[in-house]
Amino acid sequence: MSAVESKDSFAVEPRRAATLVLVRDVPTGMEVFLTIRPRHLRFMGGTAVFPGGALDPADLDERWNGLSSIDAEEAAELLGEPDGRVALGGYICA
Repeated sequence: MSAVESKDSFAVEPRRAATLVLVRDVPTGMEVFLTIRPRHLRFMGGTAVFPGGALDPADLDERWNGLSSIDAEEAAELLGEPDGRVALGGYICA
């Protein structure tokens, strides 16, 4: 991964993370759940975003393998991630 520039012109190193898009159908149409990043954050402060978070080392624990509805190989294929352990960790993180 390489660094990217933020709106404040400083480099930010991307990190592995997961995001959820929560949608529900209601009588008036569709609702989408968004959160607002705290304004004090240097990177994208005050921006409306989907909820999510950074991949934690615990998300990579092999004990998750038997508890997930998909296995590491399937997760790798679906996400295009060569490392099945990291791919499955992304699902666990989400």
